[in-house]
Amino acid sequence: MLPIPADVLRSYEAALQRKGIDGSRAPHFVRWLRFYLDFCSKYRFASGLVSSVPRFIAKLREKHQEEWKCRQAEEAVGVYLAMVVRDRSEPPPTIIPKQDARRDPRFLERVPQGRQREPRAEVGRSDRVRSNVQSQGYVCVKCWLFATL
Repeated sequence: MLPIPADVLRSYEAALQRKGIDGSRAPHFVRWLRFYLDFCSKYRFASGLVSSVPRFIAKLREKHQEEWKCRQAEEAVGVYLAMVVRDRSEPPPTIIPKQDARRDPRFLERVPQGRQREPRAEVGRSDRVRSNVQSQGYVCVKCWLFATL
């Protein structure tokens, strides 16, 4: 479980006070925020967008959380999103999840059609492989290997 960045936590606690959330409920709201940010990081959702909240709540229901807890989590995330909108000068925390290089589309970049190299006059075996890989649109043999795994 990833910790909430200190500056975001301070802002969130201030937002809870402005919203009138009493001291006994505040730790639960902070816990739901931590779960939400972890969920967004794990499943690659933007934590500052309202569209990720229904998916988070659906995941809680999938894990058999009680309905009142789901409503409390939704309220806690709502306070966070209102805080993000209010403090637009400060973007939501960016927590970059670990990525599998073989599934990351950036490793499968294609060469634009107008920039492909011409094959050399003397074509050896490695040159034929390289030429074949480039004709399929991949930047290098390594990218082609990642795509075929």
